[in-house]
Amino acid sequence: MTVTILHLLGSAGVEGTGVARIVAALAQDPSRHYRHHVCFLHGTGPLADYLQQQGVASTCAIDLRNPGSSAWRLWRLLRKLKPAIVHQHAGGPRLTRLLHWLSEARLIVHVHSTIDEQTLHSGAPQLSPLADLVIANSQAAASHINDARCRVIHAGVHVPAGLGSVASTSQALVVGAAGRLASVKGYEFLVRAFAKVAAAFPQARLLICGDGPLRSDLQQQIRRLDCSHCIDLALWCEDYPQRAQAWDIFVQPSIDEGLPISLLEAMAAGLPVIGSNTGGIPEVIVDGVTGLLVMPADVDALAAALRTLLRDADLRARLGKAARQHIVQHFSSDKMRSEIHQLYASLTSPSP
Repeated sequence: MTVTILHLLGSAGVEGTGVARIVAALAQDPSRHYRHHVCFLHGTGPLADYLQQQGVASTCAIDLRNPGSSAWRLWRLLRKLKPAIVHQHAGGPRLTRLLHWLSEARLIVHVHSTIDEQTLHSGAPQLSPLADLVIANSQAAASHINDARCRVIHAGVHVPAGLGSVASTSQALVVGAAGRLASVKGYEFLVRAFAKVAAAFPQARLLICGDGPLRSDLQQQIRRLDCSHCIDLALWCEDYPQRAQAWDIFVQPSIDEGLPISLLEAMAAGLPVIGSNTGGIPEVIVDGVTGLLVMPADVDALAAALRTLLRDADLRARLGKAARQHIVQHFSSDKMRSEIHQLYASLTSPSP
């Protein structure tokens, strides 16, 4: 029997790509036991098409800024789909209570981050007691949740079968970063750190892929530092994991973080990585083994780590190989999907 899962996601814009990748991975189920639907809470966008291409059965959208109409549309959707489980990735405890009132489906709340992008305040998320289970995407996220319902399931990503399919067209050493251009991601510190090393490595180039509220500020910072010739801001691209294979180094300079999908994808592609020692990042980067860790917002430490990797090709190769193997063993989409499907089964299996 096919079991219907309704996923509630926040944004259908590129800033929601990480969570959308998780849902897409859950839909790649060889047994076809679960049928996945997605409802976006903040209107439609490009991720709706992306998920349809990845095998998610259907997508729709509501707008929580209009509580009356959104509750009505959500009720109609629940009545149409009759999901066994609602997997809530966004929306907060009020939405959980509304779902409990509108449907008899079992409820899972998935905590992907405990950081507020606007205030950079980290703390325990508000959770409704009506949820049946809570998933935290990292031990760091779980540490903020004192709740017996909480299960830690690390995010997982697809590991490409072969590497090197995307060849670089230049002799430059490309340092890459990818994600939402927001304060919590720490890109201003990466730009400052790269400016410190650029003169010593004229063949190096920094490429930041993403979009968000800090794009204009970062562009102005790059100009002030006179680094327009070696630092580029590119828009987020859907095929980022394939393009990243042509990079030489990946940096995740976050101030705080759950478990960034872009970092996992870079490691799966065999890239040596530098990450901030915060949130869930040290759960995937073993310092000196699968990458390098630096303290968040420490420009000098980040510059030193960049120098270390830019001047040592053998170290880049060793760290990249270890990073890829680490993802294969501990952070693959197959492992994540299996663990989440086990939770689905525990909620839908008949009681003895």
